[in-house]
Amino acid sequence: MGNFGVHFLPQFWGFMSGLAEFGGGICLILGLIFRPAMVFLVINLVVAAASHFARGQGLGGASHAIENAIMFLGLAFAGPGKFSLETWLKAGRAKAADSSGKTQDPTAENG
Repeated sequence: MGNFGVHFLPQFWGFMSGLAEFGGGICLILGLIFRPAMVFLVINLVVAAASHFARGQGLGGASHAIENAIMFLGLAFAGPGKFSLETWLKAGRAKAADSSGKTQDPTAENG
């Protein structure tokens, strides 16, 4: 974070980076809060690439972070897919809403 002018609490920012990577990986596997997790991973990897460039390692040093950032950005656009926990939970909510015992309006015409 020093590359961006943030020089306080380096342990905190290191912990937040690790939390973003660990939590983002778990969210990726489960497909839960998928897109926000991918955004956090992209931000984390942009910071990693910037620190590689700041150390003078060039594109060779930053290439892994850049490649992963592009991959996570693509996943954020693609979404979690139909076999994700998020999709399963949404289907369960929709099913519960359909079977909640809603009655039809008695004044409505039955064509």
